[in-house]
Amino acid sequence: MPTFSGAFVVALKDCLVRSFWYKNELRDFIACSIADPYLIGRLDWITRQYTKRDLVDALVDTVLKGEKTYNADIYSLAQGLTEMARYPSLERQRDRVKKIGEAKKYRDILKKHLIAFRQSVGSKTRNEEYLFYKSEYERRLAADREQNGKREEREAIKRRDPEAYYRGVLNITGKITKKLVKERYLERVSVYHPDRFSHLDEEFVGLATERTKELNEAYAYFMNGPARA
Repeated sequence: MPTFSGAFVVALKDCLVRSFWYKNELRDFIACSIADPYLIGRLDWITRQYTKRDLVDALVDTVLKGEKTYNADIYSLAQGLTEMARYPSLERQRDRVKKIGEAKKYRDILKKHLIAFRQSVGSKTRNEEYLFYKSEYERRLAADREQNGKREEREAIKRRDPEAYYRGVLNITGKITKKLVKERYLERVSVYHPDRFSHLDEEFVGLATERTKELNEAYAYFMNGPARA
């Protein structure tokens, strides 16, 4: 696959910074496209020491160093930004008209670079990329099915012992804490989120949606259940 141009990278960074007002919303959006939670977790999203621009620069530059590994993540991130129709965090700001206008301007710039990038990819390369996505997702799905057993068996466990079932969904074996539940949820939902497979067949989007639904159920079960330490 061709290398992302410098102009593409600049447009991606500008669009990320302009599309979100709060750093936590920016982080959550990125987590839906970047499969490796370490890349996001290593950055300081809480303190005021780093601005959105600092965080975006550090993240994107780190991802680009491993471009062959994270090519699909970069593409997915850019595609998600160009498909944004609303900007909820910007809509709550006093000068929202100006901020939303700027966000849409940078979105359209990124869209032009994304279209140019697509055109630079030959049909053979696109087919190879598709096969990579397909094999990678099937590998993850097979491992998940092997761990959790057949659908019927999982449903039986869910009815008989929901806590055991949702522990398996989040891959938690020890003591349950809300912090641990949130960490495991974010880690796994970033891998299975259907937005990562929106450009593939409906079959894969459906499987990703089903898995994400289970993760959401598990998260709600533990976070809304009895108070935990």
